[in-house]
Amino acid sequence: RGGIRVFGDGSLIEKNVIHDVPGHGIAVEAIDSSTPSLQNTITQNSIYNNGGISIDLDQTHTDGTVNPNGDGVTPNDGATDSGQQNNGLDYPIFTLAELDGSNLHVQGYVGTSGHHLSGPFTIEVYKSDDDGNNNGEVEVDDGLSVPHGEGRWYLGSCMSASDGTFDCALPVPNGVSLGAGDAITGTATDEDGNTSEFGANKAVAEKSPYAGRDVGPRGLCGDLGW
Repeated sequence: RGGIRVFGDGSLIEKNVIHDVPGHGIAVEAIDSSTPSLQNTITQNSIYNNGGISIDLDQTHTDGTVNPNGDGVTPNDGATDSGQQNNGLDYPIFTLAELDGSNLHVQGYVGTSGHHLSGPFTIEVYKSDDDGNNNGEVEVDDGLSVPHGEGRWYLGSCMSASDGTFDCALPVPNGVSLGAGDAITGTATDEDGNTSEFGANKAVAEKSPYAGRDVGPRGLCGDLGW
């Protein structure tokens, strides 16, 4: 069983700690075969050490199944569908996660590499706590099996552009340890309040001290005074 199961529209699930449940952390389920659950906002929760993924938009058990408990990762397809839970909203794909001092620089998009969804979206970023049972594809039929979360430590949020892309600098909150080699994940929420599942984890890298610098004709040796 999951930690929280949602049947219906317009729920706000905010600032909960959900851990050590045998199923998914939060599962959004269809009301019946013709009525999806929509506009459910899931924000700033700490979800970890569960038997499945952090947020599961169950697009499989839509036939009135008794006690449904999710279907695992729903990979991005570059589309929305009003007949699916939370509009079938794709999660964010991170193309960059770079630590620059006490700031985390993230870039990415909502959708697929071939088709970004039109925003704007609120992108929430989390430090991941991968317990080994959150794997799935990133895009439909890509054949991958990679971790998606869980989203344990909330780091902050920013807005995407209207084309679904984002480029943000987030101050790392006090009390959260984030370093090179750690992983981040995130969710997207649209203007109607539909929140996605958590996206695939992205490893954090340290920003190079020479990024963006003109090292001159003598290269780094000249820059260092050699």
